[in-house]
Amino acid sequence: MPDGRILNPEQQAAASHYTGPALTLAGPGSGKTTVLTERTLYLARRTRAPDRILSVTFTNAAGEEMRNRYQKAAAQFLPESRETAAPTFQTVHSFCNGLLRSYEMLAGICRRRIEGEKDEKTELLKQIYFEINGEAAEAYVLNQITRRQGGEEAEIKNIKRIIAAYERYKREHGLIDFDDMIALAAEILHSDGPLQRQIREAYQERFLFIQADEAQDLTETQFEVLRIVAAPRRNLFVVADDDQSIYGFRGASPSCLRAFYKSQPDCRLYRLSRNYRSVQNLVKISERFVSVNTDRFEKKPYSKKEPGALPRIRACGGSLMQIKFLRKEIAVLARREPELTVGILYRNNISGLLTSAFLTKTGIAHELQGGLPETHSIPYVDEVLKEVRNGERMGGRILPRPAETFRRLLENGLERQFEAYCRQTRQHLRYKDAVLSFLLYLCSACDSYREAVSLLDQLDARGGCCRKASICLSTVHSAKGLEYD
Repeated sequence: MPDGRILNPEQQAAASHYTGPALTLAGPGSGKTTVLTERTLYLARRTRAPDRILSVTFTNAAGEEMRNRYQKAAAQFLPESRETAAPTFQTVHSFCNGLLRSYEMLAGICRRRIEGEKDEKTELLKQIYFEINGEAAEAYVLNQITRRQGGEEAEIKNIKRIIAAYERYKREHGLIDFDDMIALAAEILHSDGPLQRQIREAYQERFLFIQADEAQDLTETQFEVLRIVAAPRRNLFVVADDDQSIYGFRGASPSCLRAFYKSQPDCRLYRLSRNYRSVQNLVKISERFVSVNTDRFEKKPYSKKEPGALPRIRACGGSLMQIKFLRKEIAVLARREPELTVGILYRNNISGLLTSAFLTKTGIAHELQGGLPETHSIPYVDEVLKEVRNGERMGGRILPRPAETFRRLLENGLERQFEAYCRQTRQHLRYKDAVLSFLLYLCSACDSYREAVSLLDQLDARGGCCRKASICLSTVHSAKGLEYD
């Protein structure tokens, strides 16, 4: 092992793994990136062939972090690394895209990638949706169609026809997206054609060792791609935590981890149990919570940090009560420790709109991790605004407040209309609840039509958002890997 860093015994064992298949169960804050970096250094020193090491990461940011850590450590502990090619650090999509391009060059095929051109893919899906259903697709519907491609069975009107038309258009026009990169790479690796076999053997010869980070987020097809490339030597080192698998809607399956471990009798199992990030009480409560799931690898995480405060659970009677609670908590923190970072997490983007509206309206700067839906694309927003404006025009000298207009709309069946809309569009009723809560806040916090429109414009322009603000809004998914005080 390279000198100068101290690893605990579990980390040392994993980082010293040389040949053969291995699965490392790495919980939160357990130093998995350190272990992967140390193992890469260990392999580079032992084999003298760092360019034959492939580390596959889930995100570009993770790959960049691992590359930077390796380069910094290699400069100190592997002076000869300056004269040799470095290991390959790539996302699984980047790796598959490279393999696909190698095949296309051999086969004389030219295909254009559209996934990076988000507007082009979105416009294509919009056009197909309109041609089939005779109506415009709202933003959340397009998002669900994309998620359906990743494996989720989203219930959307004529979804099978839409997906079939989309796939047909891509084939006819030589286009591929992210999902195609994975599927086509797997198809090449499985094929026995002469060109496909040449690509497969070239990649199998090129990489002696393959490491997969965040493997619980891989789909079965992605896992299969790595398994085939590693097949001749079976030097596949997998780092994962099945308790952190949150991308099932994209087709990720932690069952791949169990299948990988059980299918190879000589697969070594390592556990990184110590949590260096969290206090003891948080680790204990998290373990008690997740242990209810019995379909998982057994783990015994622990922390040697201070016990820390016990997490608090506060039940609020609705979304507006949550906002009032947040207002109070933020005010207390601002007075007590204004430099602390605060994370406000929610289920999905529509759920975060109310919180962003509240912070924007009260002038509290906040950072937005991810996105929020455009307000005018949300069902019934424009209809409610129209009623508010009409009420003011007909109100005479005493103008009705937006809250009064909204209350009248509810009395006249707005909620029932929204429920019917959700049934028609196969949208969960939680969506209705989130939108109506947002509209209730909008009409309660604003005294006029003009003020309501101004707030919506601010939200669409991200007027209350500020990079590096102490308060960060994020979905639970987007917050993965981030830390807050």
